[in-house]
Amino acid sequence: TKSILLIVLLIISIITKRLVKYILNKFIYDAVKKTSIKFDDHLVKTPFLDHIYQFIPFIIIYFSLDLIVPPTNALTIFTKKIILSIIAIIGVMAFNNLIEAVDSYYRTLPISKKNPITSYLQVIKLFIVTIAGIFIISTLLKTSPWGLLSSIGALTAVIILVFKDTILGFIATIQLNANKLVGIGDWIQVDKYLSLIHI
Repeated sequence: TKSILLIVLLIISIITKRLVKYILNKFIYDAVKKTSIKFDDHLVKTPFLDHIYQFIPFIIIYFSLDLIVPPTNALTIFTKKIILSIIAIIGVMAFNNLIEAVDSYYRTLPISKKNPITSYLQVIKLFIVTIAGIFIISTLLKTSPWGLLSSIGALTAVIILVFKDTILGFIATIQLNANKLVGIGDWIQVDKYLSLIHI
């Protein structure tokens, strides 16, 4: 009986997702066409909405699971941890799509030639991914995120080494923007290699 109910729950969650997606897509895309705001045009070109819709079945299953199987069951607890982890991953993907839309829209503005923000957005992405990773690990291991942070302090050097290029690029961007040393469309002469670089 429980197996049948779980299958029914899975089917209901999938149908609900598709129904909500069908209704909202029609409304959202019509609204985007009518608005004069350009940002939403860039947003709908990303998979942002698809990732938002992916929340629906997992949220339904997460909150309905206790009605079918005992909440204290070890398998139920583990399944809910997996679902929370998947929801966190989907959230990160949706947020990254939002950041991509911001970057895409900003690039259409005249100010983007003098003050690019790509490096800043990459750092924000890195921060969100790190937070989500800590949340997922702490959820699966049933530990406090703060305790996990203190226990992985030894890995800080490794993390810095892995993301060295991103961190250096971010610092360089801040220095370039703050001092307005170079902008898009400028030429840089590299005497050592007898060449010119067009940005």
